[in-house]
Parts: sequence; C-alpha cells; structure tokens
Amino acid sequence: PGVVSISATGLVTANANTYTFTVTNVSGCTSPSSANIVVNAQPSAPSAPTVGSIIQPTCTTATGSFQITGYNAANTY
Repeated sequence: PGVVSISATGLVTANANTYTFTVTNVSGCTSPSSANIVVNAQPSAPSAPTVGSIIQPTCTTATGSFQITGYNAANTY
C-alpha cells in the first residue's frame, strides 16, 4: 500500500516517484536497488456514437432512415 494503490477497477496510482527495494536472486543473494516507477495515465475511452436525425416510415413512404454521428470504425464500443 505504501508503494502503489490499486482500486477495485484496477486503476494503479503511484504514491511516490522513486522506490528503493531489495532484489533477491535464485541463489538467495540480495542487493539493494532503486528505480523510478512511471505510471501512465489511463487512456480515455472513446465517446460512444450518437443517433442524429431519424425519419420514420409512413403509410406513403415505406422506408425510414437514421443518422449516426461520431462513429469511428477503429474504436470498439
């Protein structure tokens, strides 16, 4: 808990910039080390597309239409 905090949703927050730790190899030898820890910002989720104008079919017009705005085929929604 003193190093990082992890939320229930998996969001990692660093509590400092540099940490000192001990490295133990398979033979049991130890050495003190330190490292900078970089926590990158969580990428923002793409905005969901929205429905624009809607034209309902009628008794005289058999077809309707709708418009989707903000759709990006490269994103997963």
